[in-house]
Amino acid sequence: MKPKNFILIILLVIVVGLGIWWFMRPTTAIPEKTAEASTQGKSYAPKLVAPQAIAPPLPRPANESITGTQSNTKEPTNPNAAAREELNREFSNMAKLIRAGGASDKIEFLQTYYTPEVLAKQFNLTMKQLQQEATMPPDPEGPLIDEEFAQSWDDLVSQTPTFNTIGDEATYTQIKRFDGDSAPSELTMVKINGKWYIDFPKSGK
Repeated sequence: MKPKNFILIILLVIVVGLGIWWFMRPTTAIPEKTAEASTQGKSYAPKLVAPQAIAPPLPRPANESITGTQSNTKEPTNPNAAAREELNREFSNMAKLIRAGGASDKIEFLQTYYTPEVLAKQFNLTMKQLQQEATMPPDPEGPLIDEEFAQSWDDLVSQTPTFNTIGDEATYTQIKRFDGDSAPSELTMVKINGKWYIDFPKSGK
């Protein structure tokens, strides 16, 4: 065989081999990609996790609102609180009139704090007493007696009375600090037509 022909045969074999390799390469690459894709698909496949048991919520305290803040529970108001404030103002005014010591102040005390029934019985008698006092020398112990009497009303401001069921009667324990008598006695204030009066015994004494 001639050398020239031998070289041509070798070149032909190389070309044919390259062509076969070229056409065979895509068929081998596709399965590799498919395998790679399948491998990647497995790596991204979601994992199923068994659900965990959720503990039930803790019971909410009775004084806690839905938003989680505690409700402001106010103390029940005393139904007689307003009446006690009214009485305290009256007691302070009583003490003021007594300390003034004048005849007109004493008359105002009677007209303001004696019930109409008692006032009708006592007013004339009290007026006669005041007229007699005006003609007599002043009692040197008069201011002291008035101050002790006034203090007996001031003492009631800090005291908690006992009210009746409808709140129109209030009973106190009053200590009379005058005329040498310091024994406690029961005092009842009664509300008539919206005004507080001293509730004297029916005899008017």
